[in-house]
Amino acid sequence: MSYGSHIGGITHSPVTGDLILADAANSILKVLNATTGKLVRTIGEGKIEWPVGVACTPSGHIIVSETFGCRISVWTMDGERVHSWGTKGDQPGQFNRPLGVDLLSDGGIVVVDHVNDRIQIF
Repeated sequence: MSYGSHIGGITHSPVTGDLILADAANSILKVLNATTGKLVRTIGEGKIEWPVGVACTPSGHIIVSETFGCRISVWTMDGERVHSWGTKGDQPGQFNRPLGVDLLSDGGIVVVDHVNDRIQIF
């Protein structure tokens, strides 16, 4: 099955079991049924700028690195933006093409800040 071009990342929701794809080329997240592969919903249409990294918290919130937006955003599975931070730059809390995101066991968020050649932990 094809799910679009430039799929940047994939994670799963520990709450629903659904898969979440970061579709960079279409600047959306795609939520898929993990069993059937069918599209359940899209998230962030017109609100996300080139999503690449994606991770899901134990409570089901989706963490997204918006590579061209130079920010990190947090979404509900229902498509509501909960929080976002970051601007383009090289200071702490700023990003230049953030790519991967992951969660630490203490709930912290790790971000690969690609052009700045660093990781940042929040």
